[in-house]
Amino acid sequence: MLHWNPIFIKEIRQNARMKKTAVMLILYNSFLALFGLFAFYLTFRRTGNTLQADYADVLTMYGIITGIEFVLVLAIVPALTATSIATEREKQTLDILLTTKISRRGIILGKLASAISIMMLLVISSLPIISVVFSIGGITLGDIMVFMFLTLIAAIFAGSIGMIFSCLCKKTVTAIVASYLVLIALVGGLPFLFFGPEIVAHFRAYGNYWGLYYGASEVTYQSRVVVFILNPFFTFLAMVNQKFLLGGDFFAYLDPNKRVTAFIAEHWFSLSITVQAFLSACMIEVSSRLLVPGDKEGKLVKKRNRR
Repeated sequence: MLHWNPIFIKEIRQNARMKKTAVMLILYNSFLALFGLFAFYLTFRRTGNTLQADYADVLTMYGIITGIEFVLVLAIVPALTATSIATEREKQTLDILLTTKISRRGIILGKLASAISIMMLLVISSLPIISVVFSIGGITLGDIMVFMFLTLIAAIFAGSIGMIFSCLCKKTVTAIVASYLVLIALVGGLPFLFFGPEIVAHFRAYGNYWGLYYGASEVTYQSRVVVFILNPFFTFLAMVNQKFLLGGDFFAYLDPNKRVTAFIAEHWFSLSITVQAFLSACMIEVSSRLLVPGDKEGKLVKKRNRR
């Protein structure tokens, strides 16, 4: 018989009854729909009275819409998971939760699964917006399924980061801020840290972007680009570039001197997903070990164990 995680069931029922879930669905899809309509307007305005559209523009529009949705996922998930354990601690219900028969890993998985389910509900509800591009052509059902799978992995990865800080921090605000700082540093900080000074130096020397893009400069990135396997947004860019060739030669831009092995470049999408999934599992395990009672209760437990 199938046994569902009781924490997951409790959180799902609670979220389904809350008004903020409906408000989040409305705001999420309204923003995405408005952006999609604007992208459609810009795409078909070029056709004039010909009633024809360039498929390259349609594919670009698909990449932009899914990119906006992917960024929204990375922006929402940490807030959902960072508050899970920290809220229980602030309400002084964590100690009671730990006295149940549910294991600490089960509590973490239940909290994380409930947050991911809300995020996937938002993504699934936005399928009609993406399906408009699908109806025009150039996008297959498999492409949408790959995007859904990537979104799930990215949501688990970002949610695991929020879960760790939710277990570490005593205050909800502190956990949220710390989660976003780490995610911002991972998504935007790594590119600036590794390539920022060299790109700035190139601009000063050449005064343009295209020479850097096509590998005409003497900037040497070497194999440091492998660090971007940890970056969920670069995984999305690799998926879009591999399927639709949007953005030009993605890896030539990152590594014009071909220092990255051909295997990593060709399997970047699958490798990055595997690494991020493995790190998510590690962070879930660490979170379960960090999940301990309050300070006073924790000291009492340690004293009893010593005796």
